[in-house]
This record gives sequence, structure tokens and C-alpha cells, in this order.
Amino acid sequence: MIVAIGGLTACGKSSLAEALSKELRWHNISAGKYFRKIAGERNIDIFELSAIATRSTEVDEVVTNQVLNDIKSVSDCTLDAHGACLVVSNFIHVAILLYCPFEERARRLELRNGLSLEEAQRRIETLDYETTLRLKNLHHEDFLDLTNYHLVINTAKIDLPTSVLIAKCFVEKMLRVT
Repeated sequence: MIVAIGGLTACGKSSLAEALSKELRWHNISAGKYFRKIAGERNIDIFELSAIATRSTEVDEVVTNQVLNDIKSVSDCTLDAHGACLVVSNFIHVAILLYCPFEERARRLELRNGLSLEEAQRRIETLDYETTLRLKNLHHEDFLDLTNYHLVINTAKIDLPTSVLIAKCFVEKMLRVT
């Protein structure tokens, strides 16, 4: 079973995917990890790589291929990626969208990256635009379209342990149904 966890930057995708995979004793595959690896190999930060990826599909294609290769090698996994439901649409069993308001995501990025709030807001705005554009161009679909998801969690109102519990219960229910 594949559980795809998607959403905008700093909404908690990696945190939920890692915690849920640990709880279920599954593998976790992170598109963000591969994105950060490419940025490191090029000696640039993810913000610069995002701008490059907006102009060329090469980066997203490399990340997608790595994710697909990883998925083929495991039976059960969580996948965190902005547009996880689009990246592996033919393979997923459960798609979860994480929602978090702009201001909270900027605050999280500020704390995580040691940025000023104004800089974090600017980067979130830019990343949201670039990510939405890239995924729309690559998959010809809006990754934030709610019809692509089984479950939506507002991570500004529901803490991580509760989000994990909700997701785990939902996944276990889906396992019994399929």
C-alpha cells in the first residue's frame, strides 16, 4: 500500500510521513530528500533549485524517477511530496493533503531555516507559485484539487500526534476495505 502525503511547503508533509511510516513500520520515501540532494550536489539551496526547476522539467523528472524506483522496491510506504497524488497517481491507495495557512507555514519556515519572518513569507510565496506552476506543467493537473485526495488534515489546528493517529486509523480502515 502506498500512502501519498502532499501539500504546500512547510505544511508538515515530511513530519507526518516520517511519523506515520514509523508507526506503521513502513518505509518512507521523501521527494524532498532527493530535491535537497540535487541542490547539495549543485552547491545551491532548495530555493535556487526550485527556480531552476520552474524553467526546466529535468529536476522534477529526476526526482520522480528516483521516487518511482524506490516505490517499486518496497511493498508498503508513505510518500511525501508536494504533489504526491500526481507523482504516483497510478500506484497510490490513500492520498492525504495537508493544509496549513500561509502565516503559519511562514512561521515554521522562519524557525526551521533561521530566516526573518518577512524573508520566510517571501520564500513561501515564491515556492508556492513555483511549485504549483511546475506541477501543473508536468502533470497538467492542480495538485491542490481536493478531488485528488481521500483525507485533508489542517496541521495548524491538529497537532502531529493527533494527525498521525487520524492518518493511521484511516489507512488501517482502507487496508480492511481493499
